[in-house]
Amino acid sequence: MPPPGMPEPSRFRHPRLKTLEHLMPSLTRTVRRGTVAALLAFVFALLFASPVSAHAELVASNPANGARLDASPHILTMTFTESITLVDGSIRLVDSTGATVPVDDPSVDGHTVTSSMPGDLPGGSYTVIWRVVSSDGHPVAGAFSFGIGTTPQQVTGSSAGSSGSAPWPVVAAQFVGYLAFALLLGVVGWLLWCAPSSGSDPRLQLLARTGLLAGVASTAATVLVRGPWLTGAPWGTLVDPAVIRESVGTSAGTALGWRLVLYGALWFVLWTLRRFEPLPARRLVCAGLVAIAVTFGSTGHGAASGRAVDVAVDAVHALSAGTWVGGLVVLVALGRSVEPRSLHQFSRLATTAVVVLAASGLYNSLRHLEGVSALWGSRYGQILIVKLLLVGVALLAASRSRRRLRERGSLQRSVRVEAVGTTLVLALTAVLALTSPSVRGATLADLAGHRHAAGPGDVAVIVPLTDGRVAQVQVAPPHTAGSLIRVQLLNSQRRPMPVRRVDLKVSLPSRGVPGIQVPLQPNSDASIWVGNCTFPFPGTWTLTVSVEDQSLSAVVATGTVEVIDH
Repeated sequence: MPPPGMPEPSRFRHPRLKTLEHLMPSLTRTVRRGTVAALLAFVFALLFASPVSAHAELVASNPANGARLDASPHILTMTFTESITLVDGSIRLVDSTGATVPVDDPSVDGHTVTSSMPGDLPGGSYTVIWRVVSSDGHPVAGAFSFGIGTTPQQVTGSSAGSSGSAPWPVVAAQFVGYLAFALLLGVVGWLLWCAPSSGSDPRLQLLARTGLLAGVASTAATVLVRGPWLTGAPWGTLVDPAVIRESVGTSAGTALGWRLVLYGALWFVLWTLRRFEPLPARRLVCAGLVAIAVTFGSTGHGAASGRAVDVAVDAVHALSAGTWVGGLVVLVALGRSVEPRSLHQFSRLATTAVVVLAASGLYNSLRHLEGVSALWGSRYGQILIVKLLLVGVALLAASRSRRRLRERGSLQRSVRVEAVGTTLVLALTAVLALTSPSVRGATLADLAGHRHAAGPGDVAVIVPLTDGRVAQVQVAPPHTAGSLIRVQLLNSQRRPMPVRRVDLKVSLPSRGVPGIQVPLQPNSDASIWVGNCTFPFPGTWTLTVSVEDQSLSAVVATGTVEVIDH
């Protein structure tokens, strides 16, 4: 009770704070109801989702895989599910001895790649090794075979680039790019909507300059690290002019070039925030940020469909996520100096951003996933589940912040949790943007759980993992007529070890054959993974095994197997 003669506390509260207290419950309910509705719609719509592929897939070739021809073909054509871009060495023709046969440089027209073939090829088996870049800027590689006067073995598991995530340098550069973009959005949103008179605050100036520097650096780094990823060249060629030209020459490279130009334009306005005060400067900055968001959409899965609406949705998703994350970083940086009115304004801005984020995320999920089973049956779906859980944690922290605000308590702890949670969401978004949601490929469900009795010629390769764990890769039989691949995971006590995911790629470095993805299917407890593979050539093949355990930690290890001709 207040002392006699003193008014009730509510009578001398700041009128803006009283208004905020009345609005907070409704805002919290709006966010909670909108999020629940979006999740329900997401799960319901997945039940009726149709298959969609995010990366280019080879759907037809002439000659066809495994075709027997009577004469040497004059033209080689390959048709993909979407428009693709060629890189240096996109098509290689290899004969049965492993020697490379010279072919003309291929040309591309939309979905179709055409290359002239030598008209005097002698009889025998031939393998076409190809590597192209999807519309979303992701590499796809594979191989197929044909024979002249003979029937070759079909090459299986030939969509090497259409599953899994990009290498960690590419993901790291993407994440820093998202974070830099969020910092700029946070500062600009704060100055436009929450506290227009705070442009002289040195902390905001530091955040703006950090965002500009990180944005330029991450974009330049993305151009560099994409080169070896796209071409399959060693990482030592990172600054090779020819590799850089290949990176810049794709549609994604063009988008990255525009992003650098846009950051340069924003530099002149945001490096000193006083220049941001005139209305023309504010319009210029807003237009520049929207354009940068479009470049993110143009280097993601939205570009694969070729539809402007998908790129626009990705751009809106980036804008809403960046506004929320960047605004939280501003709140953490400014600390207790934030006025109640600014908190109120940010609450409204964040609420709008979360609603837009949920709607655009729902659209993207329905566009990328094939059904409910894809949530746990594909790497993309598993990462998406973790992302949704982190979003839930961030929303709980936001709810706590609003409750503390009504109670006039400190918001710093809950805001920090919300900021960390949303930053982790950005990291997972970077991984998702570079992970194929497609789960297409050879159907091997009939092999899952298969127990193959080792024959006299079968080979078992022990691939050491970490902490005493191993992957036992059985190749039965190891010859070019076709092999059954069985990967068994064992813990340090040599007992079956269930895991979340196993990726297997086979390559023959001595003949320039890139990693060919072998589709694997698990048994009932996911400790044994089985697939089919046809090795196109004899030789010492490298087996690259990537294992992701139940804690989402991953390890990559290699082994070798000697494949004989059959």
